[in-house]
Amino acid sequence: MLARLEELDGVDRAEVDFAADFMRLSVRDDAAQTHALQTLNALGYGAAPVQQSTDVARWYDRRSVGELSRVEAEVISGRVTSRYAERHEMSGELQQALRSAIATSLHASFAAIDMAAGPSPADFRRDCVARAVSATTPLIGARDSAELGAILDDDMQRPHHKESRIHL
Repeated sequence: MLARLEELDGVDRAEVDFAADFMRLSVRDDAAQTHALQTLNALGYGAAPVQQSTDVARWYDRRSVGELSRVEAEVISGRVTSRYAERHEMSGELQQALRSAIATSLHASFAAIDMAAGPSPADFRRDCVARAVSATTPLIGARDSAELGAILDDDMQRPHHKESRIHL
């Protein structure tokens, strides 16, 4: 997303905070600001400018988003593994192995995105699910891994972010 924003005419730099509650854009003019907001809103972010200063400890640009992608993969993996564990009796060791396998596969999907072209949300989700199913099949078998993949697919279709606030 940050790379897409930086490709817009008049956007010099795009950054996000750790929780992805805020984005900070450096823009050259009002037209660039308007175009960036339209792009974010078209992608479903519900973006709105924030005029007051935000209390953000650290901003992440596109060169440091790999770090955030790993955190995001771990958060998603935790949600999915917890939902799966509610339906299946399993050891803590197996639950942790599943969580790790899913997080690693999700991070690989996140890292594989071509930021310039960007896959459709459905294609991206399918890739994430396929990688997770492949990674977990050796641990729980094909049938259960497919069930876990369905949980992941459902999770990735749900909104988990708040309305974005853009600091310009």
